[in-house]
Amino acid sequence: MFEFIRDNQDTLKTDFITWHGDNSGHNVWDNTNEEVLEYTMVITETLMKALVDTDIAIFPSLGNHDTWPVNVQDFETPNSNF
Repeated sequence: MFEFIRDNQDTLKTDFITWHGDNSGHNVWDNTNEEVLEYTMVITETLMKALVDTDIAIFPSLGNHDTWPVNVQDFETPNSNF
């Protein structure tokens, strides 16, 4: 999908992508902190690789499944992984 967007940027007139998180699997109580971080890193690297030579801005926001344990992140303080 990202390569298609990159290759058709002029036709699609894509200015930005919003990335809404929830990257990890939703087997939330079986996930580990490392697994949740790895999913986020894979998506980040995939986006960067596919869109590196474009003018497309990426606006990420964390989802409630992008911290571990899930649904308990205090968004006023940073997660230990970021």
